[in-house]
Amino acid sequence: MLVLAALPQPRLHTFGLTPEEALAGVTRNAAAALGLQDEIGTLELGKAADLCVWEVEELPELAYHLGLNRLSMCFRGGVERTSGTGQRTRL
Repeated sequence: MLVLAALPQPRLHTFGLTPEEALAGVTRNAAAALGLQDEIGTLELGKAADLCVWEVEELPELAYHLGLNRLSMCFRGGVERTSGTGQRTRL
């Protein structure tokens, strides 16, 4: 007698990761891979952080609007580097 069990199918997305997984991969997980999770990778008190804010309703919109500048604000080293129009104010 042959019994077939339904195996769970892996979650497949357009690029293999959900937008949330991709964001974690380039922030929290990247910092951990470099051994720098105590210094960078997440927004926490005492950690160094660069932060970008995009004008999107949901995270997946970032992938669907490639080529469009939806950047609202960008901070590097705690200093704002863009104006509200997405233009750099200083390097």
